[in-house]
Amino acid sequence: MNDSEYPAAPDDRSRLRRFIEVTAFWLVYIGLGEALGLGPSQGEIETYLLLGFPLVILFQVLVVTDSDAASFAIAYAIIATVGAGAAAYAFGLFRRETWRYLFLCVLWGPATGP
Repeated sequence: MNDSEYPAAPDDRSRLRRFIEVTAFWLVYIGLGEALGLGPSQGEIETYLLLGFPLVILFQVLVVTDSDAASFAIAYAIIATVGAGAAAYAFGLFRRETWRYLFLCVLWGPATGP
């Protein structure tokens, strides 16, 4: 294959600019966590992680120039967050019987595979 068969992807932003953007994002993220006094205790870790969700969306909207990639990243982040919240809620309501049914379901799936 010849390299001339594939056009080079346009690189509007330099590597240095991308490095600065990502570094600034992390500085804002860590700075907000420090300013809010979020530490290693159980509830504070989740708050710190949830703080990153709107920051990632803001980063995608402001920095990413490809609107399709930004839209995909935002949609993926929203769907993943909603799914994780639903799973956490469901696991919080599990009882011994529910765990037994889940375990049997997990065992039964591979046994009845294609």
